[in-house]
Amino acid sequence: MNEISSLGKNIKLIRVVNNIDRSKLSNLTGIEQLTLYEIECGDIQTLSEDDIEKIAKALNINIEILNRRI
Repeated sequence: MNEISSLGKNIKLIRVVNNIDRSKLSNLTGIEQLTLYEIECGDIQTLSEDDIEKIAKALNINIEILNRRI
């Protein structure tokens, strides 16, 4: 199992706290649910700036918050 990045942990935490499931986040961002799962569990460690911006916008947060270490 891969180590989960701060980005993946933050996406999942903010998504769950805001009661947004992966299906809804997928619809809001255009990123496939499987890809979102892989980001959250650490299988994907690097994202494009465009995808990070889409996720931040969909979660209504600043990009810097997604990149913070928790």
